[in-house]
Amino acid sequence: MRSRLVITLRERDGRFAPDLILPQPLTTEAMLLGLTPDHAVEMLGRLFNLCRHAQEAAARLALGLPAMEGAPCRNEILRDSVFRLFMALPAAMGQAAVPLPKGWQAEPAVLAPAMFGPTGRLPQTARAFQAWLKGGAGMAPVVAAVADQFAPGEAASRSLPFASEKAEPCENSATMRHADHPVMDAIERDTGRNPLWRTVARLLDIEACLDKRLPSPQLIAPGLAEAHATRGLYRIGLRVTGGRVSAVNRRTPTDDICHPDGPLLSALAALPVSKRHLAPLVVECFDPCLPWHVREKQDA
Repeated sequence: MRSRLVITLRERDGRFAPDLILPQPLTTEAMLLGLTPDHAVEMLGRLFNLCRHAQEAAARLALGLPAMEGAPCRNEILRDSVFRLFMALPAAMGQAAVPLPKGWQAEPAVLAPAMFGPTGRLPQTARAFQAWLKGGAGMAPVVAAVADQFAPGEAASRSLPFASEKAEPCENSATMRHADHPVMDAIERDTGRNPLWRTVARLLDIEACLDKRLPSPQLIAPGLAEAHATRGLYRIGLRVTGGRVSAVNRRTPTDDICHPDGPLLSALAALPVSKRHLAPLVVECFDPCLPWHVREKQDA
Protein backbone atom coordinates (compact mmCIF):
# COMPACT_ATOMS: atom_id res chain seq x y z
CA MET A 1 0.00 0.00 0.00
CA ARG A 2 1.37 3.43 -0.94
CA SER A 3 1.77 5.61 2.12
CA ARG A 4 2.82 8.96 0.67
CA LEU A 5 2.22 11.38 -2.15
CA VAL A 6 4.84 10.94 -4.89
CA ILE A 7 5.37 13.97 -7.13
CA THR A 8 7.35 13.32 -10.30
CA LEU A 9 9.03 16.13 -12.23
CA ARG A 10 9.40 15.07 -15.86
CA GLU A 11 11.29 17.40 -18.15
CA ARG A 12 9.88 17.81 -21.65
CA ASP A 13 11.03 20.38 -24.18
CA GLY A 14 12.85 22.36 -21.52
CA ARG A 15 9.90 22.55 -19.12
CA PHE A 16 8.54 20.46 -16.29
CA ALA A 17 5.54 18.23 -16.96
CA PRO A 18 4.81 17.10 -13.40
CA ASP A 19 2.46 14.39 -12.27
CA LEU A 20 1.62 12.76 -8.97
CA ILE A 21 0.59 9.47 -7.46
CA LEU A 22 -1.70 9.68 -4.44
CA PRO A 23 -1.59 7.15 -1.62
CA GLN A 24 -4.41 4.69 -1.42
CA PRO A 25 -7.11 6.52 0.53
CA LEU A 26 -8.53 5.48 3.84
CA THR A 27 -11.96 3.91 3.45
CA THR A 28 -13.50 6.64 5.54
CA GLU A 29 -17.01 5.99 4.31
CA ALA A 30 -16.92 2.32 5.23
CA MET A 31 -15.62 3.17 8.70
CA LEU A 32 -18.48 5.59 9.41
CA LEU A 33 -21.39 3.73 7.87
CA GLY A 34 -23.68 2.19 10.44
CA LEU A 35 -22.41 4.31 13.32
CA THR A 36 -24.58 6.54 15.44
CA PRO A 37 -24.03 10.29 14.84
CA ASP A 38 -22.09 10.75 18.08
CA HIS A 39 -19.90 7.74 17.36
CA ALA A 40 -19.30 8.90 13.77
CA VAL A 41 -17.98 12.28 14.97
CA GLU A 42 -15.74 10.53 17.50
CA MET A 43 -14.43 8.20 14.78
CA LEU A 44 -13.56 11.11 12.48
CA GLY A 45 -11.42 12.58 15.23
CA ARG A 46 -9.60 9.30 15.67
CA LEU A 47 -8.94 8.86 11.96
CA PHE A 48 -7.65 12.36 11.22
CA ASN A 49 -5.51 14.05 13.85
CA LEU A 50 -4.60 16.86 11.42
CA CYS A 51 -7.48 19.30 11.10
CA ARG A 52 -9.39 17.06 13.48
CA HIS A 53 -11.51 19.79 15.01
CA ALA A 54 -12.49 21.30 11.66
CA GLN A 55 -13.78 17.94 10.46
CA GLU A 56 -15.58 17.28 13.72
CA ALA A 57 -17.20 20.73 13.59
CA ALA A 58 -18.48 20.19 10.05
CA ALA A 59 -19.69 16.68 10.86
CA ARG A 60 -21.58 17.87 13.94
CA LEU A 61 -23.47 20.46 11.90
CA ALA A 62 -24.20 17.99 9.10
CA LEU A 63 -25.55 15.49 11.63
CA GLY A 64 -27.67 18.02 13.50
CA LEU A 65 -25.62 17.75 16.69
CA PRO A 66 -24.87 20.77 18.92
CA ALA A 67 -22.32 23.04 17.24
CA MET A 68 -18.72 23.07 18.44
CA GLU A 69 -17.40 26.32 19.87
CA GLY A 70 -14.93 28.21 17.68
CA ALA A 71 -11.84 28.00 19.90
CA PRO A 72 -10.75 24.41 19.02
CA CYS A 73 -10.84 25.08 15.27
CA ARG A 74 -9.10 28.43 15.69
CA ASN A 75 -6.39 26.97 17.93
CA GLU A 76 -5.85 24.16 15.43
CA ILE A 77 -5.24 26.63 12.58
CA LEU A 78 -2.98 28.74 14.79
CA ARG A 79 -0.87 25.78 15.90
CA ASP A 80 -0.41 24.35 12.41
CA SER A 81 0.29 27.72 10.80
CA VAL A 82 2.90 28.59 13.41
CA PHE A 83 4.67 25.27 12.86
CA ARG A 84 4.72 25.70 9.09
CA LEU A 85 6.01 29.28 9.18
CA PHE A 86 8.55 29.06 11.99
CA MET A 87 9.88 25.56 11.29
CA ALA A 88 8.85 23.85 8.06
CA LEU A 89 9.16 26.84 5.71
CA PRO A 90 12.73 27.77 6.77
CA ALA A 91 13.70 24.09 6.57
CA ALA A 92 12.43 23.93 2.98
CA MET A 93 14.91 26.71 2.14
CA GLY A 94 17.78 25.10 4.02
CA GLN A 95 17.54 27.56 6.91
CA ALA A 96 17.37 27.01 10.64
CA ALA A 97 14.00 27.16 12.36
CA VAL A 98 12.96 30.53 13.73
CA PRO A 99 12.81 30.51 17.56
CA LEU A 100 9.29 30.78 18.89
CA PRO A 101 8.52 33.32 21.60
CA LYS A 102 8.39 31.78 25.06
CA GLY A 103 4.96 31.01 26.38
CA TRP A 104 3.15 31.53 23.06
CA GLN A 105 0.85 28.54 23.57
CA ALA A 106 -0.39 29.88 26.91
CA GLU A 107 -0.45 33.49 25.69
CA PRO A 108 -0.83 33.54 21.87
CA ALA A 109 -0.77 37.35 21.78
CA VAL A 110 3.03 37.26 22.09
CA LEU A 111 3.10 35.89 18.55
CA ALA A 112 2.03 39.20 17.00
CA PRO A 113 5.30 41.11 17.57
CA ALA A 114 7.30 37.95 16.83
CA MET A 115 5.51 37.74 13.49
CA PHE A 116 5.26 41.35 12.42
CA GLY A 117 7.51 43.44 14.63
CA PRO A 118 6.47 46.34 16.92
CA THR A 119 3.18 47.05 15.09
CA GLY A 120 1.97 43.50 15.64
CA ARG A 121 0.14 43.65 12.28
CA LEU A 122 0.84 42.80 8.67
CA PRO A 123 1.11 46.02 6.64
CA GLN A 124 -2.09 47.05 4.89
CA THR A 125 -0.64 48.32 1.60
CA ALA A 126 1.71 46.87 -0.99
CA ARG A 127 4.22 49.68 -0.47
CA ALA A 128 4.24 49.23 3.30
CA PHE A 129 4.61 45.48 2.82
CA GLN A 130 7.70 45.94 0.67
CA ALA A 131 9.18 48.24 3.31
CA TRP A 132 8.40 45.61 5.97
CA LEU A 133 10.17 42.92 3.92
CA LYS A 134 13.30 45.05 3.78
CA GLY A 135 13.11 46.10 7.44
CA GLY A 136 13.83 42.67 8.92
CA ALA A 137 11.22 42.79 11.68
CA GLY A 138 9.59 39.59 12.90
CA MET A 139 9.20 36.98 10.16
CA ALA A 140 10.14 39.43 7.39
CA PRO A 141 13.52 37.75 6.69
CA VAL A 142 11.86 34.38 6.07
CA VAL A 143 9.12 35.88 3.90
CA ALA A 144 11.68 37.95 1.99
CA ALA A 145 13.70 34.80 1.37
CA VAL A 146 10.63 33.17 -0.19
CA ALA A 147 10.02 36.25 -2.35
CA ASP A 148 13.63 36.32 -3.54
CA GLN A 149 13.50 32.77 -4.91
CA PHE A 150 10.99 33.43 -7.68
CA ALA A 151 10.65 35.89 -10.54
CA PRO A 152 7.13 36.99 -11.55
CA GLY A 153 5.17 34.03 -12.88
CA GLU A 154 7.57 31.40 -11.60
CA ALA A 155 5.91 28.61 -9.58
CA ALA A 156 2.61 30.48 -9.92
CA SER A 157 -0.44 28.24 -10.07
CA ARG A 158 -3.42 28.60 -12.37
CA SER A 159 -5.96 31.25 -11.38
CA LEU A 160 -8.68 28.80 -10.43
CA PRO A 161 -11.98 29.75 -8.78
CA PHE A 162 -12.07 29.45 -5.03
CA ALA A 163 -13.62 26.35 -3.49
CA SER A 164 -17.37 26.02 -3.85
CA GLU A 165 -19.96 23.28 -4.01
CA LYS A 166 -19.20 22.73 -7.68
CA ALA A 167 -17.20 19.63 -8.60
CA GLU A 168 -14.46 21.44 -10.51
CA PRO A 169 -10.75 22.18 -10.10
CA CYS A 170 -10.43 24.98 -7.57
CA GLU A 171 -8.17 26.89 -5.22
CA ASN A 172 -8.89 25.46 -1.79
CA SER A 173 -6.34 26.87 0.63
CA ALA A 174 -5.83 29.57 3.23
CA THR A 175 -5.54 32.05 0.35
CA MET A 176 -9.29 32.00 -0.22
CA ARG A 177 -9.80 33.59 3.21
CA HIS A 178 -7.56 36.56 2.42
CA ALA A 179 -7.58 37.05 -1.34
CA ASP A 180 -9.14 40.52 -1.00
CA HIS A 181 -6.40 41.82 1.31
CA PRO A 182 -4.51 44.63 -0.49
CA VAL A 183 -1.15 42.88 -0.08
CA MET A 184 -2.49 39.57 -1.38
CA ASP A 185 -4.15 41.34 -4.30
CA ALA A 186 -0.91 43.15 -5.19
CA ILE A 187 1.18 39.96 -5.03
CA GLU A 188 -1.26 38.08 -7.27
CA ARG A 189 -1.40 40.97 -9.73
CA ASP A 190 2.38 41.44 -9.90
CA THR A 191 3.76 37.91 -9.60
CA GLY A 192 0.82 35.49 -9.80
CA ARG A 193 -0.40 32.94 -7.28
CA ASN A 194 3.11 32.01 -6.30
CA PRO A 195 4.74 30.77 -3.06
CA LEU A 196 4.89 34.31 -1.66
CA TRP A 197 1.12 34.68 -2.13
CA ARG A 198 0.58 31.45 -0.22
CA THR A 199 3.04 32.37 2.53
CA VAL A 200 1.40 35.74 3.16
CA ALA A 201 -1.96 33.96 3.49
CA ARG A 202 -0.48 31.98 6.38
CA LEU A 203 0.65 35.18 8.05
CA LEU A 204 -2.85 36.55 7.70
CA ASP A 205 -4.32 33.33 9.09
CA ILE A 206 -2.28 33.76 12.26
CA GLU A 207 -3.36 37.39 12.51
CA ALA A 208 -7.00 36.34 12.08
CA CYS A 209 -6.64 33.63 14.74
CA LEU A 210 -5.24 36.15 17.20
CA ASP A 211 -8.12 38.51 16.40
CA LYS A 212 -10.67 35.66 16.64
CA ARG A 213 -12.21 36.53 13.28
CA LEU A 214 -11.91 33.36 11.23
CA PRO A 215 -15.08 32.17 9.42
CA SER A 216 -17.26 29.89 11.51
CA PRO A 217 -18.35 26.40 10.40
CA GLN A 218 -21.67 26.56 8.63
CA LEU A 219 -24.49 24.34 7.47
CA ILE A 220 -24.87 24.65 3.69
CA ALA A 221 -27.86 22.35 3.26
CA PRO A 222 -29.49 19.59 5.31
CA GLY A 223 -26.80 17.02 5.93
CA LEU A 224 -24.03 19.11 4.35
CA ALA A 225 -21.66 21.43 6.23
CA GLU A 226 -18.28 23.07 5.81
CA ALA A 227 -15.52 24.23 8.14
CA HIS A 228 -12.31 26.16 7.59
CA ALA A 229 -9.02 24.51 8.51
CA THR A 230 -5.32 25.21 8.15
CA ARG A 231 -5.10 23.97 4.59
CA GLY A 232 -8.43 25.26 3.34
CA LEU A 233 -12.07 24.28 3.49
CA TYR A 234 -13.51 20.90 4.49
CA ARG A 235 -16.94 19.97 3.18
CA ILE A 236 -18.65 16.97 4.76
CA GLY A 237 -21.99 15.44 3.82
CA LEU A 238 -23.63 12.85 6.04
CA ARG A 239 -27.01 11.15 5.83
CA VAL A 240 -28.62 9.33 8.72
CA THR A 241 -31.23 6.60 8.31
CA GLY A 242 -32.81 4.90 11.31
CA GLY A 243 -30.41 6.62 13.69
CA ARG A 244 -27.31 5.35 11.83
CA VAL A 245 -25.03 6.96 9.27
CA SER A 246 -26.07 5.66 5.86
CA ALA A 247 -24.07 7.85 3.45
CA VAL A 248 -20.82 9.83 3.64
CA ASN A 249 -19.35 12.40 1.28
CA ARG A 250 -16.10 14.11 2.28
CA ARG A 251 -14.13 16.68 0.26
CA THR A 252 -10.83 17.96 1.64
CA PRO A 253 -8.29 20.66 0.74
CA THR A 254 -5.82 17.95 -0.28
CA ASP A 255 -8.39 16.55 -2.74
CA ASP A 256 -8.39 19.94 -4.46
CA ILE A 257 -4.65 20.63 -4.13
CA CYS A 258 -3.84 17.30 -5.78
CA HIS A 259 -6.47 17.41 -8.52
CA PRO A 260 -4.88 16.59 -11.93
CA ASP A 261 -5.96 20.02 -13.16
CA GLY A 262 -5.47 21.67 -9.80
CA PRO A 263 -3.10 24.30 -8.46
CA LEU A 264 -0.15 22.18 -7.27
CA LEU A 265 0.73 20.62 -10.61
CA SER A 266 0.21 23.90 -12.44
CA ALA A 267 2.59 25.67 -10.01
CA LEU A 268 5.26 23.02 -10.50
CA ALA A 269 4.80 23.25 -14.27
CA ALA A 270 5.57 26.98 -13.96
CA LEU A 271 8.82 26.33 -12.08
CA PRO A 272 11.88 26.82 -14.33
CA VAL A 273 13.93 23.64 -14.73
CA SER A 274 16.97 25.65 -13.64
CA LYS A 275 15.24 26.03 -10.24
CA ARG A 276 14.39 22.36 -9.77
CA HIS A 277 15.94 22.51 -6.30
CA LEU A 278 13.02 24.75 -5.25
CA ALA A 279 10.35 22.14 -5.99
CA PRO A 280 10.16 21.02 -2.31
CA LEU A 281 9.68 24.66 -1.29
CA VAL A 282 6.80 24.97 -3.76
CA VAL A 283 5.14 21.84 -2.35
CA GLU A 284 5.70 23.01 1.24
CA CYS A 285 3.83 26.24 0.44
CA PHE A 286 0.82 24.10 -0.56
CA ASP A 287 1.24 21.76 2.43
CA PRO A 288 -0.80 18.75 1.29
CA CYS A 289 -2.09 16.83 4.28
CA LEU A 290 0.07 13.83 3.41
CA PRO A 291 3.69 12.75 3.65
CA TRP A 292 5.18 13.62 0.26
CA HIS A 293 8.27 13.10 -1.86
CA VAL A 294 9.53 14.90 -4.98
CA ARG A 295 11.53 12.98 -7.56
CA GLU A 296 12.80 13.70 -11.06
CA LYS A 297 12.46 11.43 -14.05
CA GLN A 298 13.82 11.85 -17.54
CA ASP A 299 11.60 10.71 -20.40
CA ALA A 300 13.26 8.24 -22.75
